[in-house]
Amino acid sequence: MPSMVEKTSGAIGYASPFVGEPKDILHVKVDVSARTSDEVDSDGYLKAGVPLTSDGLLIGASNTKRVGIVVEPVKIVAAGTTLSGVTADPFVACSFTCAINRDAVEDNLGRALSANEIAGLNGAASNVVLSLT
Repeated sequence: MPSMVEKTSGAIGYASPFVGEPKDILHVKVDVSARTSDEVDSDGYLKAGVPLTSDGLLIGASNTKRVGIVVEPVKIVAAGTTLSGVTADPFVACSFTCAINRDAVEDNLGRALSANEIAGLNGAASNVVLSLT
């Protein structure tokens, strides 16, 4: 039931994906060239809850890098620029020790987590607990 994401006047508000307090927060340099509209909204914000590795890429099933979750939406595309036109890779805050609500993450992303993302979140390199829903 996607009621977590709310449209407001002029922008979209995202649900917090965290159950409890996010911990072990580090800044990760995001590889913007690998981002898609699944992770970046039409206003240029990297969505809250995007699962990333410590090197700023999406996680995969055989991930060996630490896994983190984007803490809050971050503007990564300037007004008047397209995602493909971004040349600088920004730093964003990610929590590497946390519990997250799968429904909130999927609502924010506008899609279901892939099998590779779920496997990576449950992998040995992850201290992220994913809810069962």
